[in-house]
Amino acid sequence: MGYLKTKPLGYKFRRQHPIGILHCRFFLLQLKLAIEVDGPVHTKEEIKKNDEERQKLIESEGIKVVRFYE
Repeated sequence: MGYLKTKPLGYKFRRQHPIGILHCRFFLLQLKLAIEVDGPVHTKEEIKKNDEERQKLIESEGIKVVRFYE
């Protein structure tokens, strides 16, 4: 996380940023980009389905979502 505080490439990363009633792990306002980092529990079918619904809601706000799996 320390690296993100240095504003890499000139962008401010917001952490646990609210988007409507949801929160995303990292958010870059200038790029309208949400970054999600998911652990192993997100491979379970029920949780994966919930993640897909959340992503659709975020994308409906005109925000691109990038997801990384640990």
